[in-house]
Amino acid sequence: DISAISNWTIDGTNIYSDISNSLDSATYSFAAGTSAGSNRDMDFQNAVGRNAGQFNAGSYQNAFGYLAGQYNTGTGENAFGYFAGRHNTGTYQNAFGTSSGEINTGPYQNAFGFSAGTSNTGANQNAFGPYAGGSNIGDDQNAFGQQAGRFNTGDNQNAFGAFAGRFNTGDDQNAFGYFAGAYNQGYSNISIGNSAGYSVQTTLSNPGDYNTWLNYRAGFAITEGNYNIGIGREAGD
Repeated sequence: DISAISNWTIDGTNIYSDISNSLDSATYSFAAGTSAGSNRDMDFQNAVGRNAGQFNAGSYQNAFGYLAGQYNTGTGENAFGYFAGRHNTGTYQNAFGTSSGEINTGPYQNAFGFSAGTSNTGANQNAFGPYAGGSNIGDDQNAFGQQAGRFNTGDNQNAFGAFAGRFNTGDDQNAFGYFAGAYNQGYSNISIGNSAGYSVQTTLSNPGDYNTWLNYRAGFAITEGNYNIGIGREAGD
């Protein structure tokens, strides 16, 4: 019987423990931990851990971990880990890992790893790895690897590998490999291999679009040009 446990309170449809500040209102919610779920309107929310899930106004939220899931206003948010999933206004976001999934405004975001998927405004973003997929504005982005797919403004981008696909402004970019496809401004480029397609810029005369680079440092020295294909070690370097 949960009501027999010390410091637990059952209030209608809600169960909470060790809350130092009163709830503003609550419906079908659970809170456990010092100040967990306090100073907020709790509708269909669960908060477990010290200061977890505080100061929230959204609904259908789950926060597990010290200081997880605070100051959120969106719907359908899940935060697991220290400082995970805080200060978000977007909806349907999932954050797993220390400081992951913070300060996001876009909907449908998933962040897995230390500080992954933070400070994003785009929609439909997935980030896997330490610091992956952060500070992005574009939509439909996927980043796998340490610091992959960060600081991008384009849409429909995929980055696989440490530091792959970073600082890109063009759309429809695909980068596979360590530092592949980084610092690109063109559109519809494919870079596969260590440092392949690195720093393809764009100008009014040569936008740097529709290029394909395969293998180690392929296209590394190419900064402009369209419809190029480079296959082999240091091809076009």
